[in-house]
Amino acid sequence: MSTHVAIIGSALSGNRGASAMLEAAIEGISRRIPDARFTLFSMYPDEDRALNHYPNLTIVPAGPLRLGIVINSLALLYWLLPPLRSVLARSCGAIKALRDADVLLDQGGITFCDGREKFLLYNVASVLPALFMRVPVVKCAQAMGPFRSRVNRLAARAILPRMRLIVSRGRI
Repeated sequence: MSTHVAIIGSALSGNRGASAMLEAAIEGISRRIPDARFTLFSMYPDEDRALNHYPNLTIVPAGPLRLGIVINSLALLYWLLPPLRSVLARSCGAIKALRDADVLLDQGGITFCDGREKFLLYNVASVLPALFMRVPVVKCAQAMGPFRSRVNRLAARAILPRMRLIVSRGRI
């Protein structure tokens, strides 16, 4: 059985930094685990599909509204109602991808950062489905913090300790 890595927070389309993070992850992991499979939870599924030249990468739609409402709600139901798990996985590609994933790699750029509270809901929504479904999350943020604002500190305290591993750029 091959390793399955779900990825969120990056894209093949969009900005070059997001593309570089995604391609570095796919290529680096594939070198170490040749039979690895990947699923990208994409904000831009059509654009990412058009640019996808990786045979081991599947793209699933995960724009902000779909992620925040549909995927998070179905993941919560997956957690709360075990008898419905197979139905939920068949009805939503994102839920199936998380069910089959060995890990979720969160490549969100600048997350849980004071002054960027307007993105805080997305930062939480990006990892919550994996947490509901008990999929380990590795957070590879470009940057995190500071955590001085009340809302940011509360969200960070609620979510970040649940990460399996946090890798962030910078000295802290």
